Amino acid sequence: MQHLLFPKKTPPYRNNRSHAEFLKPLSAHFSCKDSWINLIKQAAEKQFLVKNISLEYISKALERPHRRATKKIPLLGS
Repeated sequence: MQHLLFPKKTPPYRNNRSHAEFLKPLSAHFSCKDSWINLIKQAAEKQFLVKNISLEYISKALERPHRRATKKIPLLGS
């Protein structure tokens, strides 16, 4: 990051910080990968019903026939 020039335009939340001050690796905020994953899970659980399922279950689901593209579905009354 020492070779990057300071950008001409920056967002206000950057507060004129250098690249080294503005961009930090996740390891600067979390002691290990597991603590980061747990924080993401906790945030998701506040918004969604989260269930732990096995990789085997997911693999079987992906083997079944399913739609492989997104399709726009019109809403009622639109």
